Amino acid sequence: MLNIKRTPVTVVHIVRTLECGGLERLAVDLAIEQRNRGHGAVIYCVYKHEPELQGEAERAGVRVVQFNKETGFSFRTLRKMAMQLRRDRTSVVHTHNGLVHTYGTLAGRLAGVGCIVNTAHGGNSGIDGRLNRNYRALLSWTDAVVSVSGETAAQFAAERKRYRCKFHIIPNGIPVSKFVAQSAQPGSYWPRIRIGTVARLAEVKDQATLIRAFHIVHETFPGAELHFLGDGPLKNNLELLANQLELGSSVTFHGQGPNVPEFLSGLDLFALSSLSEGLPIAVLEAMSAGLPIVSTRVGGTPEAAPEHEVAEYCPPGNPEALAQAIQSILRPQLLATMGQAAQAIAKRSFSIEARCDSYEALYQELLLKGYPRCASLVAR
Repeated sequence: MLNIKRTPVTVVHIVRTLECGGLERLAVDLAIEQRNRGHGAVIYCVYKHEPELQGEAERAGVRVVQFNKETGFSFRTLRKMAMQLRRDRTSVVHTHNGLVHTYGTLAGRLAGVGCIVNTAHGGNSGIDGRLNRNYRALLSWTDAVVSVSGETAAQFAAERKRYRCKFHIIPNGIPVSKFVAQSAQPGSYWPRIRIGTVARLAEVKDQATLIRAFHIVHETFPGAELHFLGDGPLKNNLELLANQLELGSSVTFHGQGPNVPEFLSGLDLFALSSLSEGLPIAVLEAMSAGLPIVSTRVGGTPEAAPEHEVAEYCPPGNPEALAQAIQSILRPQLLATMGQAAQAIAKRSFSIEARCDSYEALYQELLLKGYPRCASLVAR
């Protein structure tokens, strides 16, 4: 990376919605940090939704613009976005994932924006053919693609070798201090064991496997509890599964709560059962709170949380393996030691301030180079 003198720019982050999720969480935290540094920061939401994070962004001084697009391609939305980008005197369009990249890229070029950056938050799982073709077609108009982990970068670059020079790796970041201030004390209330997770209750997160794994754990550790923070379309199904397994009050669904640090502070262990991930924000938050991690081996999670030092891993979709991984660290001193190591890594490597530095330098480098631009696939 070049040693570039930073100058204020106006960055427009384009997301699908501002419903609670890791992608949306990063966009809001990044925009807030950029505004705190004197840059202009705006968030565009393409689709109509209930904007759960909008209030937080606006209270921090970040303006949110909603386009309320319905399903299907909309030339009207494209035109409105291009006009809004011009009104906002945008320097950088920063799209988050492939779904909104079509609108961000086309509107950005129509508006004469000097730099277009896309962050690929996840892997290729679930990407339909048409979206993939649109994304590939627009890479020639995209100045840089940022992957949040080496695993994600490898997936994307392998299928788009012609544009490999545009790929960068910038891991996710979070406001670490907010979670450190409410640190957990894993193992402190043994034999009570609180296992928890923070995620949307959706297919890709596969919480059904976590419930089945917990059922196995609970037979050996009757003092164990399982806590879910989050909402989603599978909530009723998951509640029914917990009842069918006769887990009763040992499983609690807390719904969508805004105070993630408080929730994490009451846990002893953080569990993730996802089928696919990029670099999950929830894992970084749990590490910052001082929690050991048990996770499926997906995406960049093993890059962030070293195995046996901070985390234990298992294949996705395997309740028995997940239960075994959880049980392997259910000892009070081991929980505490792994939690301390996790928090130390989070402090050192995953602050939103460090991530903002990386994105800021990338923006400035691309703006100085002028279009077309080409950068190396390097870790930052």
